[in-house]
Amino acid sequence: MSKRILSALIGAVVFLTDTAWSMVFSTLSQYAVALNASLALIGTIFFGLNLSRMLLGLPRGALSDRIGRRTVIITGLIAFLLGVILLIVVFEPLQLVLAAMLIGVGTSSIFPVGLA
Repeated sequence: MSKRILSALIGAVVFLTDTAWSMVFSTLSQYAVALNASLALIGTIFFGLNLSRMLLGLPRGALSDRIGRRTVIITGLIAFLLGVILLIVVFEPLQLVLAAMLIGVGTSSIFPVGLA
């Protein structure tokens, strides 16, 4: 695969994931309220999401240098997809923390690596 096509694919993946991320992030608190989550739990959900993104951003970049960007981006997409699917099937507000952390793991694998 040529570098131009690969760059276009990575750009499309980052763009589509960023679009999906924006939709999830902007509606997550309303979804948590609909599940009767307390304000403290909503804060915990966003803390878990951002903590996983912060802690895994740099190690994912180093990992992509070792095993390749494609592998790291694909695993990030899988984690992001699992997190979004988990958002669809949760019934308890506490389960949103796990879903948010999976989404954070996915975005920490996609954005820093895709933009590098």
